[in-house]
Amino acid sequence: MEPDSTHCDAGECAPTTTDTASSQGQRPIRKRTGGFFDRIGVRVVSLALSGFYLALILAALWRPDFRTDSRLHSGLSLLAFYIDTFAFHGGVAAAVLVVASAFARRWLLCVAGLPAVLFTVGPAAWCYLPHEPPAVSGNSITVMSANLFGPNRRHDALVREIAEADPDVLLVQEYTYQWRESINAALGDRYPHVSAIPRSDCFGMAVYSKIPFADGGPARVSLDDLNLPCMKATLRLDDRLVTFFNVHLVPPKSPESFRRLGAQLADLLDAAAAEPHPVVLAGDFNSTRRSRLAAHVRRFGLTGCHEQAGWGRGSTWPVLGMLRYVPGLRIDHVYLSADLSCTSCRTGVGEGSDHRPIVAVIGLAPLGASPR
Repeated sequence: MEPDSTHCDAGECAPTTTDTASSQGQRPIRKRTGGFFDRIGVRVVSLALSGFYLALILAALWRPDFRTDSRLHSGLSLLAFYIDTFAFHGGVAAAVLVVASAFARRWLLCVAGLPAVLFTVGPAAWCYLPHEPPAVSGNSITVMSANLFGPNRRHDALVREIAEADPDVLLVQEYTYQWRESINAALGDRYPHVSAIPRSDCFGMAVYSKIPFADGGPARVSLDDLNLPCMKATLRLDDRLVTFFNVHLVPPKSPESFRRLGAQLADLLDAAAAEPHPVVLAGDFNSTRRSRLAAHVRRFGLTGCHEQAGWGRGSTWPVLGMLRYVPGLRIDHVYLSADLSCTSCRTGVGEGSDHRPIVAVIGLAPLGASPR
């Protein structure tokens, strides 16, 4: 006989949710957070962060040999180079995952991703804080380095930008015969001292100066025995001679070209170290400040003008195409030896080119002073 529901005690007759779950061998149902992590899964986010950490560790531990002939070593060095180059972009992606983890209350993932974000995005954020540039002793000169972009047919805008900056020393890369005609026609009367190597490819260059050349005039420097020019010109700044190197290193598109890039840089630093005067290295280095190439430059006692007196990330490439909508890279630099200082450094517009130019005001460092 069925018990009468009117006489049945609810606490005795109706099983609890826990008892039911236990009797069926099931765990109690937990409410899901839903949204982003329901769609792609916690495992995917965990794997992405783990892979990013492994990539950063590989790049940090790898020690490239810029004189090696091993294709395997060059290939691994190129991989580490690309990881360093796009670490900021990976950090931005990691930041998105961290924010999504916080919204989904996945606190463990949130905490796990924070160190990667701080390591990669933090230095870029630090660049936006105000700082006091170093002082100079005596007069200052304005130096402008511009990759003109050889195929560029819109010469007028970039020539006008050069004229407005009115540098005392202008160092240009990707200098073609057409660019020579345009610059000489518009600015020839400003720069009585010119040394130029125009080419039909993207490795021509020139030095335009309001200051007379010293030490016999500009010379060509051989880097890694390649038939690609690198120029040096010595000018007088107050009572000191200063040697300027106009630089355009090969782009790292393959293990072999990366090996060439490293060998070029090693030869360039050897040439700079042999100079008895303060040195300025300016141009397209095809590498960012995070790369081991830039670390090699710093070990030689050279400091970037942007690090001394710039603001923000100072991206110089790319300016053309769809890539201009993603965070850019600073692959153009002006490096100074310790006896020089920079009081101002900015990036220009570079209309028509795929690079933004750099405009830096430099002078002799006060005795006993050291740049940032």
